[in-house]
Amino acid sequence: MKSYITVIFAFLVVAIAVPTPLWPNSFSASFTDTRDAEKQAHGRWWYDVTLQAEKVAEERDHMGKAMRREYYRLFNRSERFVIEISEEKAKCYKFPLEGKMKVPTFDAFTYIGEESVGVHHLDHWQHNDTDVVADYWDETVGNAPYKTQSKLATATLARTIESIRLGPQSTSIFDIDNHWGDLCGKLEVSKDNAGGDCPQADCAVKLASCGLSCSCDYPVCECCADCAACLGDLYLTCCGCFNLCP
Repeated sequence: MKSYITVIFAFLVVAIAVPTPLWPNSFSASFTDTRDAEKQAHGRWWYDVTLQAEKVAEERDHMGKAMRREYYRLFNRSERFVIEISEEKAKCYKFPLEGKMKVPTFDAFTYIGEESVGVHHLDHWQHNDTDVVADYWDETVGNAPYKTQSKLATATLARTIESIRLGPQSTSIFDIDNHWGDLCGKLEVSKDNAGGDCPQADCAVKLASCGLSCSCDYPVCECCADCAACLGDLYLTCCGCFNLCP
């Protein structure tokens, strides 16, 4: 009887010691994105709920050439920007953006256990849905995010945090006007005519029908199951319309 009580007590201690993760209010981080374990991009990520602003600057190979992309999600001014810079040209797209920043929550995730990756000691969480398996790893000490992963029927998308600094971000980081002047104003396009970012011919119908199903943020992507089900085979084609591309 004594050993049985000891086992129960040990189980309760473990359960109490691992609370549901909390996504940080603000941070800057370097990251690597992969698709089916192959590197797709690396870059820097700035995020601040208080400022209602997010920015990602990444580099990736596009058709054999280096491509730099910057994404600004400025809820504080109801606008979203996508900038593409290659050797030949720079493009800037501007979109309307409604509502407030959606902070990821993990209430539906199940604790899997502790894992170690190099010097990182992690807690692993998972949410298994019909169309997607979402995994999240955070640091055991400090609970900083380490990795997010979405396993779809067509691909496994992941973002790994290489380094992170928690804390408020400078407003100047999100100043699109200071960074790009009036470039985006000259190249402003509507959401249903966003060039390579959102091919109108392929995605026009999906824009109208999948808006609510795809209303969350990559890479945590808590809506990925509903979004993937709505977009079907067009997920990788139309994900840019909803800012959910890897």
